[in-house]
Amino acid sequence: SLQSQSTSNVCSFVQKGAIAALNINDEYFLKVNAKYDEKRKILFNGLRDINGIHIEEPKGAFYAFPRLPSNEISSIDFCKRAIDDFGLVIVPGKAFGNDQCIRISCASSTTKLEDGISRLKSAILKYY
Repeated sequence: SLQSQSTSNVCSFVQKGAIAALNINDEYFLKVNAKYDEKRKILFNGLRDINGIHIEEPKGAFYAFPRLPSNEISSIDFCKRAIDDFGLVIVPGKAFGNDQCIRISCASSTTKLEDGISRLKSAILKYY
C-alpha cells in the first residue's frame, strides 16, 4: 500500500511543465476548474442518491471516497465483483486506509460518469 502511493507521483520534467503552465492566462484555468466542478457535482449528487452509500462532498480533488453500506464485503472484493459483474472500474479504499470505502474519479466525460453511477447503483443493489 505504501509503495503504490509513494511511487505513483508526477515525474520531475512534468512538474517543470506544470510550472510553465501556471504562467498561462487565468481564463484557461477558470474554464478547466468550472468543468471539473461540474463533474464533481454530477458524481457527488449521483452517489448521494444511491441508497446505502454515505458520501461527504469532495471539496478539492477529482475523486470521491464514498463509504459502502456495510463491512460485509471488503472494498477489494467489492471492486473485483463490480468490475467482473458490471464492468465498473473503481479503486478499493483499503489502499487509502479505509476498507469500507471506494475511490471514484470524476476525471471523465459526464456520460461516463452517469453510466458509472448507474452501474454502481446496480452493484450496490445486488451485493447489499
